[in-house]
Amino acid sequence: FRVQDDITPYTGMSVQASIDGIAIDAPLIGAPDADGYRTLTLHGAPNRSGQVVVTLTATDPGGLVSQRSFTVDVAPQADAPVVTRALAQGNGFGSGSIALDIQAALVDQDGSETLEIRISNIPDGVSLNKGTNLGGGIWSLTPADLAGLALLGPASWNQDLALTVTAISRETATGQTAQTTRALSVAMNVAPNDIVVVDRNCHVSILHAITMTGAIPVFLPPTRNHLGIIGPIPLSEFKPESIQKR
Repeated sequence: FRVQDDITPYTGMSVQASIDGIAIDAPLIGAPDADGYRTLTLHGAPNRSGQVVVTLTATDPGGLVSQRSFTVDVAPQADAPVVTRALAQGNGFGSGSIALDIQAALVDQDGSETLEIRISNIPDGVSLNKGTNLGGGIWSLTPADLAGLALLGPASWNQDLALTVTAISRETATGQTAQTTRALSVAMNVAPNDIVVVDRNCHVSILHAITMTGAIPVFLPPTRNHLGIIGPIPLSEFKPESIQKR
């Protein structure tokens, strides 16, 4: 753009830019070139959208002021949310549930987005105490559902869980989405009547632990060399048919 009057040189004019809105950072105005043209640079503010009024104010050496305003529309764009925590606070369903500590939030700052949290890979027989079951092992949650969230399952459950937490931001006006995922692993303790394969020469503390959990040990004999030194357990001992025989 160019600012001029009939008397003052281009370089003698003072030009400033101001904004009314939150979607643009402070504008920058360059010095005039040989023909008096200046460059106005506008940068969108991170995680914001909306309408911004930009006002250019020119002042000559005598103090006369002239202004011109125009409007800039910053289109909304979904911003990837953050998942800061995804932890299981337990290793078994002995009490019927395992508490989940999941924290997710929007980075959007103009209030144009909503947040949904999904937990996937939940197997049959396990559920959540909050949220909506979408089927296929996927549950949908609101931010309010995260407080007091827990997995529910039978006390006999002994399979580790490899869950995925996905936070999804959605622009209200356009429906555009962005997402962030984080793994949530739940390592399960040995449950009563579980079959546990163990080295026949294991430390006695391991045997005590198996006894305390109520698991059923299956002892696998290790190899021994000509000096009587105990070696590894042959791979053949780990075959299902070998374990069943014992």
